[in-house]
Amino acid sequence: MFQFAIFDRNYQWRAPLGSVTSLKATIRHNAISEATFSIPANHKRAGMLIEPGTRLRIRYRGEHLISGPVRLASGSSEPPRTLEFSVQSDFRLLSNFLGWPAPMKAITQQGDDGAYWTMRDNAESVVKAAARQNILHRSEYPLTVAPDQSRGGLVDVSLRMHPLFDRLFPAVDAAGIGVSVEMIPGGLLLDCYVPKVRVTKLTEQSRVVRKWQFSRAAPEATRGVIGAQGSGDLREFIPFASAAREAEWGDVIEVFQDARDTADSVTHAMRGQEALNETAPVATLTVDLAESNNFRIFGPKGVKPGDIVTAVVGPGIEVTDVVREVSLDWSRSNGLSLSAVIGPKDDPMEQLMKAITTLARGVTDLRVGT
Repeated sequence: MFQFAIFDRNYQWRAPLGSVTSLKATIRHNAISEATFSIPANHKRAGMLIEPGTRLRIRYRGEHLISGPVRLASGSSEPPRTLEFSVQSDFRLLSNFLGWPAPMKAITQQGDDGAYWTMRDNAESVVKAAARQNILHRSEYPLTVAPDQSRGGLVDVSLRMHPLFDRLFPAVDAAGIGVSVEMIPGGLLLDCYVPKVRVTKLTEQSRVVRKWQFSRAAPEATRGVIGAQGSGDLREFIPFASAAREAEWGDVIEVFQDARDTADSVTHAMRGQEALNETAPVATLTVDLAESNNFRIFGPKGVKPGDIVTAVVGPGIEVTDVVREVSLDWSRSNGLSLSAVIGPKDDPMEQLMKAITTLARGVTDLRVGT
């Protein structure tokens, strides 16, 4: 079912890993995936896994599930005397590198306080250009960027010493593509994919949905103001709004969106739309799934994170959205259980982390001179 393989810090295969006793993995769309597995404390490969820089690849049903570095190792002499290892997916690369204002130049040539790297194009072209210039050109990191196929909607991205992920997402996600970073011989491959639309509905009657949890939240904003360039009385303010959202919900909620880094009217409009996207009403459905002859998770024909599915769990409770994450929980004693999150995750801790990330992004903006 699962195939584990150990690689060294140079992405070279070292050995297979057997006798794994349990695995918990959460595979995410356009975010870092994680996996935690355990082995007996006396396992012959334990020393290899503990070495700094060790990497692991897990395959499931013959396909890539997750690859990445072992970021945490722990164990205890208490029964059942096991060692536990945690892996983060290679998607983390997009959070590890900063986007320089002038990535093709030396650090001493990054421009004045107003200098930004900017690009407006389809989402795939922007992601791959940012990766090539800030990772390939500036470092010796063994990354291959797949050829650009110009997929995804139009996005506008500006970078000034921000982590690439912070400025690329959620704009790239809203543009309708996914980004993958997977291990290949000798390094990593960054590519994009278009989510597949699954026409078969997931229902309790079909016995695919075993348990479910649903939530729906109203929008956090319906209109707002763009703060463009200028200062004091000379600063330009531009309104934006979603008339359809206000008509549907019968509510008016204003927000402010800073755009002092650009005088471009198209970018202003895109910033307003981004603000509306980030504050849209949210419907989330978490389901425990049972596979059948007509329904599979992963594998050549199976549903994967990033796919668009429709789940119906009751009268009026129907969600059509992206499969944001799939969790696998397996052990030798209990077998495998699966669950999926359809739509944005409605979890207090997730919301807290999102708020902290937004705050941190604002602090970064101040530090780098936005």
